[in-house]
Amino acid sequence: MAVEEDQITDLRLTFSQFESVVTFGTPRPSYGGLFGSGNKNRTGRAMVAELGPDEFLICGFDALINFRPNRGSELRKAQFLSAEEGEFVDGKWQSRRLINGDETFFGISFPSEGKWVKVKLKAY
Repeated sequence: MAVEEDQITDLRLTFSQFESVVTFGTPRPSYGGLFGSGNKNRTGRAMVAELGPDEFLICGFDALINFRPNRGSELRKAQFLSAEEGEFVDGKWQSRRLINGDETFFGISFPSEGKWVKVKLKAY
């Protein structure tokens, strides 16, 4: 789980093969790379659950979420093989929309009203 706090605009969540990078606010370039600018009222939240070694369920608000292979891995990058918005109905996942590749290129954006997304990844 990642919760936006004062002066904390980027958090990393480590899983078995991947690291989730959660950014709050608009990403801005800095000496160390891109960092979030933060949301006005610190409203960013994200919950990332590992369903399998390359499959995740994400719920988020006011956040941008991306993945990369864990540090120390021989692999350097990760890409979304699939990303679907959906919801749970009677305890079962119901996909509503496949998210296009142009929408996931910089990560998956979560609006202030929040959404659920199920993703499948590939490391290379």
